[in-house]
Amino acid sequence: MKAKISIISPVHIGTGNVKLSFEYNKHGNVIYNYDLQKLFSYIPEKKLLDSKFLESLCHLKNGISTRDTMNNFLRMDIDYEKISPQYQLRADFTEIQKKNIAEQLKSLNKPFIPGSSLKGAVMTAIYYDFISEHLKSFCQYIKKSVKNKNNINIFNFLRYYYHYPKDLIYFQKLFANCFMFTDVFFDKMVLVHAIRNKVDDDDEKNLAINDYECIDVKQECESNIIIINDSRKEALKHLYKHKQYYKDFVKYIDIKKIIEVCQNYFKDDISEEIEMEKDNSYYVKEGLDKKLNEFYEDTVSNGFYMRIGANTNYFFKTVSYLIKKNDSNLYNKYFYKVFSPKDKPKDEPKGKNKAYPLPDKMPATRTIYVDDLYAYYPGVIKIEFYKEN
Repeated sequence: MKAKISIISPVHIGTGNVKLSFEYNKHGNVIYNYDLQKLFSYIPEKKLLDSKFLESLCHLKNGISTRDTMNNFLRMDIDYEKISPQYQLRADFTEIQKKNIAEQLKSLNKPFIPGSSLKGAVMTAIYYDFISEHLKSFCQYIKKSVKNKNNINIFNFLRYYYHYPKDLIYFQKLFANCFMFTDVFFDKMVLVHAIRNKVDDDDEKNLAINDYECIDVKQECESNIIIINDSRKEALKHLYKHKQYYKDFVKYIDIKKIIEVCQNYFKDDISEEIEMEKDNSYYVKEGLDKKLNEFYEDTVSNGFYMRIGANTNYFFKTVSYLIKKNDSNLYNKYFYKVFSPKDKPKDEPKGKNKAYPLPDKMPATRTIYVDDLYAYYPGVIKIEFYKEN
């Protein structure tokens, strides 16, 4: 069964590399990226070894950050018109680019979503569904077996739930290998600013956030994005058909079931966002509160929405949210032992302490992508399945 994947809001799948702003040059609403080696070939070696320049990298100077000092210094000798750019991005900004830029994953300068990222997102939805169906057992597992936040994961729970069978790990690998996901390539990229809104934000501490290269919106790709490997499914049946964990998981090796669990997972995610928005107003300033309601109400009949990539809020990808929603007493009791990203401080802080996580305020931050024209709820894609003629 073929599928169409649509980019609804900018998606950033990062390489882990961060580029300096002088590696880019903007013309109108397009920003071009240049090869770093070619850029440095224009800068005299004597200038790169200048003591004042090197000193500026270690100290603040006249209120200008070292980042800006370095970028301005390096730009001075470069004639961008004489160099062919590597690739370009839409950039609807009036100001000069200053921030460092997180690099989007590309192949031959074409951005793509790796199959491994799609697979990870689908597997998260599957395990979320499984835990939802076995929530009582999962809560017992937390009470009895979880010693600290590093121990709470789906595989440890499955071992606990099925009484520690020796071959469960191998079964899980074979189960995951029944799903095959292709890399999905696109043509256009966009540069976005990232702003981070947080609970009780008083603007006293502005977190430094990079700008992001992203896969641009309003692009589609059609292919066999998700394939069920029937031979591996049969091998799984042959080896494990009498095992209870096979009987529990085989239903997920089906496109219709994948659609169902991904729909439910995204809807739970959005419903929590809408609920927390009422008290915290993360999105209303940028007008994205209405977009959340649109996502919630829009039913994709033969597919689903999904969030993927950076700034899609890791908290929702963990079991923490599931427990918070379904068993608030357990969540609050075990918050610092299991669910909190940070341990509880030994000395109770006085007044506001934004680094101190609170159970009812998690997740405490939201990242939004913006340019001069739009605000975006990061990393939303839509996958729709159809039968070939």
